[in-house]
Amino acid sequence: MRTVGVLLLLASLTPSPSDACATVDHGALSTGVTSEEAIIVFDPATKTQHFIRAASFSTRGSSDFGFIVPTPSLPTFGEVDQGVFAQLAEGYEAARPRQTKLELSSMLVLSRSMKGGDGELRGVTELGTSRVAGMDVTVVRATDSVALGEWLSSHGFSNRPALERWLSHYVERGFFFSAFRYASTGSTLTTSAPRITFTTPTPIYPYLEPDDSLPRFGALRVWLIAPERRAWLDGQSTTDAPTLLTSTSRLAVPAELVSLLPGAKPWVSVFLDSRHVRPRGDVRFEASADGEQLPLPRVKVISVPIEGLFCLLLTLGLVGFGIRRARSSAGVVRS
Repeated sequence: MRTVGVLLLLASLTPSPSDACATVDHGALSTGVTSEEAIIVFDPATKTQHFIRAASFSTRGSSDFGFIVPTPSLPTFGEVDQGVFAQLAEGYEAARPRQTKLELSSMLVLSRSMKGGDGELRGVTELGTSRVAGMDVTVVRATDSVALGEWLSSHGFSNRPALERWLSHYVERGFFFSAFRYASTGSTLTTSAPRITFTTPTPIYPYLEPDDSLPRFGALRVWLIAPERRAWLDGQSTTDAPTLLTSTSRLAVPAELVSLLPGAKPWVSVFLDSRHVRPRGDVRFEASADGEQLPLPRVKVISVPIEGLFCLLLTLGLVGFGIRRARSSAGVVRS
């Protein structure tokens, strides 16, 4: 049942691309993430990571909002055709072996299952502004989380204690901050697919969120594309780790993503994180000596209701009893 649940979640994740790690909107927090998916392409030869994340947001009445993506080095930006998410999913499905399994079930169970000025403000330095995938993005470097919060306020975003604590975590680590802004036209907002590129010795996922973030719904799927297998590490116990759906070099990878990894054969690892509470820290992907893990099989389950099987056995038993009795009666008559 756990495997079936994982596959159902995998099939149901079809968000439209965007990037976000901490939302910042006007007034009380009103923006939540309703679905998300990410692609990470990492080239160890140049220590370059390309981060593409898809997310759908519920704005709950906000007219506009923004979000901040922290990176360990100065980022550059590009755009990726959002169709790469569907292409990767199709490649995964095509690589899954097919199996058929019979299982007993109850009709009762079956019926239930159908239900600053000049770019600086006291410790904040603006490093550049650009427009990517329909969004305005400003890259800043800060030495003071309070000053960075004031910079956000001066640019029309709310500053709150939880956000300031979140900013402090990355300010202390010397991260850069990419502040995106997007105008919403309705209650649900979906953006196109920006690509954030930066250098890092080990691929990371800026997973930490402010502690007042709205609840997340559904699971997060991460496609990690690199020349070798890598493992998800986030400081939590291994028993509570995300599910590794596959780690193989046999999956088809869109040419647009292959071009980001020149001279190497792509190895794709697919992770599915269904945890309701995220770990209090970032995710890193360390090289792993484990071998290939092929995609989970697609299992076609044929359910045989217990009630129907019982009726069939009862009918066969009655028929057999009738035949034996008829034969016994015929033997008595002949004698």
